[in-house]
Amino acid sequence: MVRSTALDVAEAVIRASRLWNERRQDLEALALQDPPPREPQGLRGPMVRSASSGPRSLPASDPQATDEAASIRPLARRLVARLEDSGWMHFQYRAGVGEIMSFHAYAARILQTLLDVARDEQPVFQGLVHSIAALLEPRAFAQSPGVSLSEARRHTLELSRELKILERNIHLFIQRVLDGAATAAEVLEEGFDRYERAVMANYHRLKTVDNVYRRRSAILQRLDAIERDNAALENAAEWYAAQRGTSEQEGRLAVKSELAQMRSHFDNVPQLVDDIDTRNARFSGVALRKIRYFLRQDRRTEGQLQFIIDALARDEAPELEFDAFRCELLWGNFLYTPPVARARAAPQRLVDQPAANREQIRREAAGRVRRLFARRRVEEFVLTVLDGRRAALMSEIPVHNDQGYVRLLYLASYGLDGASTFRMRPSGGRLQEEAYGYPDGTLEALPLEGGRRRK
Repeated sequence: MVRSTALDVAEAVIRASRLWNERRQDLEALALQDPPPREPQGLRGPMVRSASSGPRSLPASDPQATDEAASIRPLARRLVARLEDSGWMHFQYRAGVGEIMSFHAYAARILQTLLDVARDEQPVFQGLVHSIAALLEPRAFAQSPGVSLSEARRHTLELSRELKILERNIHLFIQRVLDGAATAAEVLEEGFDRYERAVMANYHRLKTVDNVYRRRSAILQRLDAIERDNAALENAAEWYAAQRGTSEQEGRLAVKSELAQMRSHFDNVPQLVDDIDTRNARFSGVALRKIRYFLRQDRRTEGQLQFIIDALARDEAPELEFDAFRCELLWGNFLYTPPVARARAAPQRLVDQPAANREQIRREAAGRVRRLFARRRVEEFVLTVLDGRRAALMSEIPVHNDQGYVRLLYLASYGLDGASTFRMRPSGGRLQEEAYGYPDGTLEALPLEGGRRRK
């Protein structure tokens, strides 16, 4: 933006200002107090406007418009000069273009902050906890202890500040709902629009990707390890002394102070997070109670739904000023579901079993309790299949039902783990016995060594 365009913008702002209509004489006198800065040669006068500023050319036959333009132009020059003198912006000369307006770095940041405040926006956590843990990681810290410690402390202060701001924002929204919201719609707007944008974005990150508790213990352990690492502390102290131009003793004190400050902030983090959770839950409760209150006070139909339902349940439907469709389900106790009555179990006497059947019952119960496919029982089954031979094919194993198929699964498992008295050698093919498919192979008995099977 060249200087002449900046003057055009200043004129537009002055014309749109309420003060120009209410205190025009005072502003004109203010413009005449100090002589306005003289425009460089070649720039446009008060009657020449940029194309982007709209149709501003004034007819010569309108003396009132000419007088207004002559009064506004000096005031615009004064406004731009005051902004330049106060340090908000400055002009740089560029060949072929002229003087270009440029904001100072600090002024640009201040303006962005003011815009965020005006728009009720909050900065989102940018992985502060992850950055702190990465900076204190042993390998990264060993490369440059001073830089890592300084950056970790800076991120720690930012994290603590943002947590406190988040807690304070929730408190302010609670007060806005209690004091400012006058209708249920305003409460919903605060909760679903402004609160979601200003609070929930950071609160969601605090509970998920930037969770403090997930890395807090590791960070505190790293701080303990750093305090015991004399070599790293000396390197960090030398870096601090060189950066601040102090002695090494003052550098050591600075390093200890940084570590103590970080530990203090992380010790306070649980209390901050608990306060944030408590206030967030309180905001939800306050908003819900305020909505209920407004709806109960609302005399319109949507605010009287509970009254209408209660009246319909008592068969006392009110006179409604709108067409209502009949619903056969809305009658009597249509919202009530009676409990299902179940018969109580009556006590019964245990029937004594005859003495002749007790042994049979014991055998049946033992058969059910014992593992049907324990390793010893499967090994006995394999010995039966081998029948004294050194090896046998898998196709010789009978598989006629589910129990035989499950036994085959255990047989393959025991034969492949090397802890049984037999070995299974798969061949790569498959066998099909009725509805059961299983791998083909060979079963081999392991030779005896010292009276025991060789594993």
